[in-house]
Amino acid sequence: MPKAWPEGSGGRRLRWMGPAAIVLTLLGCGQGPGTAPVSGVVQFDGVPVTQGTVSFYPVAGGRPATGKLGPGGAFELSTFGNGDGALLGGHKVTISAMELINAPPPPKSLSEEISQSAPPPKAGPKARWIVPEKYSAQATSGLTATVVGGTNLIEFDLP
Repeated sequence: MPKAWPEGSGGRRLRWMGPAAIVLTLLGCGQGPGTAPVSGVVQFDGVPVTQGTVSFYPVAGGRPATGKLGPGGAFELSTFGNGDGALLGGHKVTISAMELINAPPPPKSLSEEISQSAPPPKAGPKARWIVPEKYSAQATSGLTATVVGGTNLIEFDLP
């Protein structure tokens, strides 16, 4: 059986210090280091890129921010939670956008998926880059951005 704290020794206070410290630590954490909202648009040869992802990798290290491309080539970045943006400072940027060619349409139901479980045809789906593949890697994209406090609107018009 555990030993009880003596009443006169301050043991009551000590029992609450551990849980109190944990609560205070968690309350102080927030969402992590400073972030700022980042949104923007991606175009390739003047045409909006409507599928794929944009990623910002902090030059100083830390968690990258990502966002999906959507209608009009628009994106919104998230690092720790939905739409919270990216860490402040300089970033290397990647844009990865490809589509599958000759891919069968996704099944509409489980029974349709089961019936399509036959061996794939010899000429299977192939990936086609919507923007050049070089933009999908930090080492070759050549894209950078700086995130500052406040709202950031960053556009990429890829050649």
